Amino acid sequence: MISDIANKFQQITKFDLYSYFTDYADFMNNRYNNIRAYYAGEVEVVNADDMNMLNSLLERSGNLLKLFVTFGPKLSNVGYWELQNYCQDLYDTLTKVSILPKYLRTSKTSRGYKPYIQVNFNVGGLRDFKDIERRVNSNGTTENVLILGNDFEEEDYEIDDLRAAKLFLNNQRQVVVKTILEEPIDRKVYGKDIRKKIGFQNNDLAIAEYQDNVEQKIQILCELLEGDIPEIPQLGRRKVIGENVHNYSYPELARDIQSVFLQDDLFEDVEITNIAINQGDLYITLNISTKYQYAIQRIIRI
Repeated sequence: MISDIANKFQQITKFDLYSYFTDYADFMNNRYNNIRAYYAGEVEVVNADDMNMLNSLLERSGNLLKLFVTFGPKLSNVGYWELQNYCQDLYDTLTKVSILPKYLRTSKTSRGYKPYIQVNFNVGGLRDFKDIERRVNSNGTTENVLILGNDFEEEDYEIDDLRAAKLFLNNQRQVVVKTILEEPIDRKVYGKDIRKKIGFQNNDLAIAEYQDNVEQKIQILCELLEGDIPEIPQLGRRKVIGENVHNYSYPELARDIQSVFLQDDLFEDVEITNIAINQGDLYITLNISTKYQYAIQRIIRI
């Protein structure tokens, strides 16, 4: 039984496994909801004891997993492997709790975590917060949110002097992107992904970050043809060969391209701005924009 294995593990390693499990259960039953409410922006302060307990459990979990390596020769039967898997699951859960802002898409402000996208901008230079408000009022941002979010007092800035500040947009009502797990701060809103061409960097898989990730997504979606994804064979545009170019249905092409891009909620719109035929090949010019105001033009050969 797992209890017998746990007792033997304690005897061999001298690690107080019983206290660790007890503290873990107490944390998840009585403290986790407080931390989640803080990271979700539902409350502006969190009990220091709750955070200290989380940090303590993370440290103890890391030390515990190292013991399975250190005492490996003495922990060689299946029971110890099951115990190790169980402890690994607990560690993974604690790690997810510590990075909840990524999953909840909240960012740290001067008044705790909020479901806000944070974008750097400058106030001053003959622009005050009311000018910024007028530029973004279609997103529902108010001057008070801007000032309070930056923790500014009126005397903290002058109209003719530039000062760095942050713009806050609601990430739950105004701009909703659920396919990216990052704290929505500046370039991080564009997320990360493994590079299309698999490679290694710093002893790990090479990653496309932020704008590079967006451009990689655009390249992949521009090249996507029907049947390329076995699970969704209808997703993609039809391939045109030779004489079929002149008989191609352009409205259908536009619908295909729209459906390819808009299935990813990072993208706001894609528009065909030009169509040209050159030596039997069809070239399409696209204007592609994301929900985070990043836009790019691409020419693809059909």
